[in-house]
Amino acid sequence: MPVRARKKIKRRTPKRATADRLDPQSRTKLLKAAESLFGQKGFDAVTVRDLARDAGVNLSLVSYHFGGKLGVYREVIRESLQNRTQSVDRILGQLRGGQTGSTAGQAPSWEGMTPEAFRRIFQSMIADIGEFALEHRFAIAILMREAEAGFPHIRDEFESLMLGLMARVEGFFEGAQKSGVLRSDFRPHTLMMLVHGAIVHALRCDQLQKEYFGCSFEDPRHRQRFLNEMCEVFLAGVLAPARR
Repeated sequence: MPVRARKKIKRRTPKRATADRLDPQSRTKLLKAAESLFGQKGFDAVTVRDLARDAGVNLSLVSYHFGGKLGVYREVIRESLQNRTQSVDRILGQLRGGQTGSTAGQAPSWEGMTPEAFRRIFQSMIADIGEFALEHRFAIAILMREAEAGFPHIRDEFESLMLGLMARVEGFFEGAQKSGVLRSDFRPHTLMMLVHGAIVHALRCDQLQKEYFGCSFEDPRHRQRFLNEMCEVFLAGVLAPARR
């Protein structure tokens, strides 16, 4: 009896789940939605379903690519701080002839700067902080909330990125002091905290400004005037007397 040829079974190559494909645009949408949700509601009040819904992406993407809600939360802060660090390095690089960055764990130093160079770089730094604060107001809200709670979720990101960013700015002020541009009786850390604190506070009080004072950080004219005035007030207090 002839043996029938066994019918070949065509095996389907299983399609990869949609979870393993996250194009750059979808990733950006997810992180933007996450920044807004976490910034407004806090970590505990946001669900993975909330993130996927607001970003318009597949629910499984969140777990597949970020390991869950906490992974997205950390990536929001990590990416924001990395962008901020790159921006600061670019600005300070104008003073260092294009050389940016610093040795790990050490604040950079820019000795030999002139008052004119300091003012130019400082004004660029103030404007950049203002733009960053406006674009990433929810990331700042996350950082402030985490700081008040002792960094329960993003301590690694704070220590690996935020401390380095702060050291860069402190190093800039320290270099100006060593060059005789700034008064030496102020700690660079205090100067750094005053600059960032003033801008962040102005942004976080924006609703109050709108309601009672008729101005808003979102208004480019008001924002520019505020930053210019803040810059001049700061410089009037910390610049060293002109050398004769």
